Amino acid sequence: MLDRIILKFKSLDKKAKILLGILALLVLVRLALPFFITKHLNKVLAKNIAPYKGHIYDVDLYLYRGAYRICDLRVDLVDEQGKRPFLHAPHTDLSIEWKSLLRGKLVGEVIMEAPEVNFKLAPKGSQTGKEADWVQLVKDFMPVEINRFAVQDGRVAFIYLDGKDAGFNVDFEDFQLEAMNIRNAKDKDKALPSPVVATANAPGNGGQFSFTADANFLKLTPDFNYNAKFENAELKGVNEIFRYMSGGMDFESGKLNLYSEMAMKDGKYRGYLKPILIDAKIFKRKEEDRSFRQGVKELLAEGVQELFENHKKDQTASRVPIEGSVDDKVDAGIWKSIVSAFSNAYIEAFQFKLDDTVDFVNVFKDEKKEDKKQRKKKDKEEG
Repeated sequence: MLDRIILKFKSLDKKAKILLGILALLVLVRLALPFFITKHLNKVLAKNIAPYKGHIYDVDLYLYRGAYRICDLRVDLVDEQGKRPFLHAPHTDLSIEWKSLLRGKLVGEVIMEAPEVNFKLAPKGSQTGKEADWVQLVKDFMPVEINRFAVQDGRVAFIYLDGKDAGFNVDFEDFQLEAMNIRNAKDKDKALPSPVVATANAPGNGGQFSFTADANFLKLTPDFNYNAKFENAELKGVNEIFRYMSGGMDFESGKLNLYSEMAMKDGKYRGYLKPILIDAKIFKRKEEDRSFRQGVKELLAEGVQELFENHKKDQTASRVPIEGSVDDKVDAGIWKSIVSAFSNAYIEAFQFKLDDTVDFVNVFKDEKKEDKKQRKKKDKEEG
């Protein structure tokens, strides 16, 4: 068989032999490319993300659509505590965004399938990702600017420890995220041209999380305006957090709904958190392994909760205003929160929805008016 192929090749004219030689070379290059790309990306991972270390198992090429797929990406934090998993992405697809290319913009899109991310905050051994330059890593992986980023069927775990073997963890599954028009391939004249949508489930308490936002990612500190909901969560499912924050108390029953809006412009942000507890019960008459002191504390907490409860709706709620800047501490309006809790209990029960009171265009208008007043006052004093 091989002899026949050699004879046929010898019988071809010079031009045909050259064309076949080029074709064979292209086939060999195509077969070798995944190996060399995988080797290059592993070098990038080893060099650019200390103290994290990463590895890629393989790369698949799809030249017909200008794309490649990273298979089995793993990133671990390596420190004195050993090696701990931070990110595992079975498949990550990087490709040219063709609809933008048709408009004359050469940009790319990244889609991560079923990634798992583990965030941890602790006095020692935190893993939040801020220690590494991920933006530069993505630029090294993708030769063009990224205009769309998506996560499909992800899992996010958040762990908090305070150094005394105390803390809590929160897990989200079925995490879906899509951020579009990141590089302003269209609508670049809008203040917030990039829409972001995310959803997730919290299997530990049955809660559903949803998030929508508009943003401007081209600024060093991005501007944004978001709406967030966390609904129908069992309070027992958040007991780990509640025990940590309340010194050991926990919920016996009830549900949680949490609503939030926030806007940030030029590093200054303003918004609110609105938690609504439904039929919340803290104190249980008979509870095993509970000390007398703990029982008294839970009874008093139950009394305070009853004081702030709207008995007609069986709900306890408050609206916590939040404002500040990225350079300062968060300022939460405590007295306004207490007043709003009384308002929910004795005037009008809060509704299970966003208040629609935070708008990126108008939220800082009163601040601008105050700045003008201060400037006029200062000019008058100096003049």
